[in-house]
Amino acid sequence: MNIEWIKSEKYNSSITVYQNNITFRQNIAKQFQDALGIAIGIDKEEKLLIFKKITEANKKTLNQVELYQLDFKPSYARLNSKKVVELLNSLVVEKENKNCRYKASWDEEKEMLLVYTKEKCDE
Repeated sequence: MNIEWIKSEKYNSSITVYQNNITFRQNIAKQFQDALGIAIGIDKEEKLLIFKKITEANKKTLNQVELYQLDFKPSYARLNSKKVVELLNSLVVEKENKNCRYKASWDEEKEMLLVYTKEKCDE
């Protein structure tokens, strides 16, 4: 018997960007629940926004990086930061003046969320 297991949506999801905050779906939010905070980075060449989970084990690998906190709700988490929203918008070529969803995937090995700003999700 050769079984190929199908991965759940846990590793593929999206974030929603509003004017002043970013909302993470529950399947992604739970990946950050035990974090001390998150570090946020960008890859301008690939147009990626990266949310790195910071734990006791890896906190010394990032020197003096500002950590952001997520506000957890039962079905989602929210990052309240207009600065980060503006940073994300600077990566997007075609800006729209409305809420927008972007595809995202969880990198389990590196414990970080990769947000693909080139790929908007359909409602």
